[in-house]
Amino acid sequence: MLKMNTGRRYKTNTGKYKMYNAMLELKKEDYDILYELYFEHTSVHQLSRNLGITCKAIRYRKQKALNHLKSIITKEAGKEKTKKLLE
Repeated sequence: MLKMNTGRRYKTNTGKYKMYNAMLELKKEDYDILYELYFEHTSVHQLSRNLGITCKAIRYRKQKALNHLKSIITKEAGKEKTKKLLE
């Protein structure tokens, strides 16, 4: 698996960069699973063999990571909305 890039953050407000910045907030294990599945297009079956865990465990971890990612993005969106209201 590729190393997690934790040093570079983007300051633009496009969805792509918001997603990237939010992914940096994930635990390394969650980041790695989402990166392999969505950016490297590794199948669940192949990833399960690579990590030595079941496909069911990969699906569970993927869903857990996606839920965490969603909460990070939602929290950031709330902060932006609050910031705009205060301006």
